[in-house]
Amino acid sequence: MADTQVLIVGAGPVGLTLAVDLGKRGIRCVLIEVKEAPAFLPKMERCNARTMELYRRMGIVGRVRAAGLPRDVPMDVFIVFSLVEPPLLRLPYPSVAQAEAEIAATADSSQPLEPYQLISQYTLEPLLKSIAEELPTVAVRYGHELTEFTDNGKSVTAHIRRSDGTTLDISADYLVGCDGGTSAVRKQLGIKLQGDGNIGQFRQVVCDRRIEFLLKQGNKQLANPVAREVIVGVSRVFSPALPDFIQVLLKFSPTYSQ
Repeated sequence: MADTQVLIVGAGPVGLTLAVDLGKRGIRCVLIEVKEAPAFLPKMERCNARTMELYRRMGIVGRVRAAGLPRDVPMDVFIVFSLVEPPLLRLPYPSVAQAEAEIAATADSSQPLEPYQLISQYTLEPLLKSIAEELPTVAVRYGHELTEFTDNGKSVTAHIRRSDGTTLDISADYLVGCDGGTSAVRKQLGIKLQGDGNIGQFRQVVCDRRIEFLLKQGNKQLANPVAREVIVGVSRVFSPALPDFIQVLLKFSPTYSQ
């Protein structure tokens, strides 16, 4: 008999969501992640409508929204060259409350059941981890790296290295690779990536939002510290650990070279 029904490799948003979904269905699963803890740097910034529909079905949509951007705050996007100059372009996007009103007023199935939600990955991952750990059918193990696996025909044996250097094997009926673009599961299966790589270069900066004071003093270097970059996004860091910080997303010019 296998140690568990499903072994999930990778505790990003996808792996954690799968663990919660399976756990709520009474399916025993083990979730392993090479990192020692959930992500703490800015990565994913929002959940789209379909993701929120899935969270609604799983019964956790309210908890996800409570942890994200307040429902009455618009999600407009500004494209600028400087934080002290007028924007080049403003793209208006409704708040969650406005989007919910639009959905409620539509009866032709042209709108999703749930609107999107702005929530950063460093907020979403700890939330999903806490929900997964509430479920008796889910075991969450950080600091566990999949090195390889053996296909036994009707089961899979995963060979795992802990962060302290010790090893262990876990057998499962199914193995699911949720370990990203450099997936060890994908590579061992011989599945190649398709498409063009490195189609854009971005720099993400987290800084004290009180930098606004310096910007008002006319410090142009702080407004755009790296030549040939355009600021394509500025948002507050929604983390209790970083209450006074913002994150700035910079896109390199095609002619930029480091």
